[in-house]
Amino acid sequence: MSRRQLEKTDSLEMLLDTMCNAFGGIILIAILIAILAKPPTPEGGDPEVEIVKVQIEALTPEDEDLQDEKMDKTKLAVAIDPAVTNLVQQRLDLTIKITASTNTLANLAQTPEEKKKIEQKINDQQRANIDTATELAQNERVRQQIQDQMQQAFKGKPVTVRAPQVRGTKKGPTFLIIQHGKFWAADIFIGGKRKDNEFSCKIERDSSGRALKQVPVLSRGVRIIKNEAQLAGTPIGQYIKQFPPQTHFCICVVHKNSFSEFRILKELLIKRGIDYTWMPSTENNISLRFGGGNSLGPQ
Repeated sequence: MSRRQLEKTDSLEMLLDTMCNAFGGIILIAILIAILAKPPTPEGGDPEVEIVKVQIEALTPEDEDLQDEKMDKTKLAVAIDPAVTNLVQQRLDLTIKITASTNTLANLAQTPEEKKKIEQKINDQQRANIDTATELAQNERVRQQIQDQMQQAFKGKPVTVRAPQVRGTKKGPTFLIIQHGKFWAADIFIGGKRKDNEFSCKIERDSSGRALKQVPVLSRGVRIIKNEAQLAGTPIGQYIKQFPPQTHFCICVVHKNSFSEFRILKELLIKRGIDYTWMPSTENNISLRFGGGNSLGPQ
């Protein structure tokens, strides 16, 4: 009995040993197949990594150009911020003066003549405040346009014209329109007095005859010749000769397609001693609107 039991135990162990060896052989074969099926790695390393490296090298010069462009736009915005800050401070100062005058009027028991003088002073301060607010709004629009150009820095070439400079003046404003390589004067001077130019520009009025808008007549614009000597003999040169620089200054509204022509025109203004400022415009046909007191302003 003991011998039969021993033979059965040895047979079971041999069966288990054979099955384990067969299973191990299958695993070994599967590992060898997986190793042989993997493609060989090139000497340069992982091909996907190499492709990414090439793309990075190709985009590096473009990124440097975009960074330079962004820096130019930032300088333009920084250049105009001090002027806007000065106007804000002027407006605050005028508001303080108006408040002080109003308090004086309310607290004192003046004679009718004194009261009338103080009211006149308050009205003068309010008009000055309105003028400053208008100038502030115009420069805010210019600053916003500079910021819009900065946001578009990655979509096109930067504008290389310098931002307009703003300073206080008691001279009267006149408007010049420069677009499509041509020149329009919104005002003319006859005997030193300013008049609306109704020959080169059309004035739109309401039913009561009040002027609303001044629009340049496209066929009557004067081509800006890129030669200062020849330009002096054109109607532009005649306009500059008749311009009174002691009492007026120019506001040049410049379309984005005529910056090169504006550079030529501003050299003539500088030589003549005419003060000027400018503002950019993207309108296809620039127009000016009449504000309070029939004063012109940009559309």
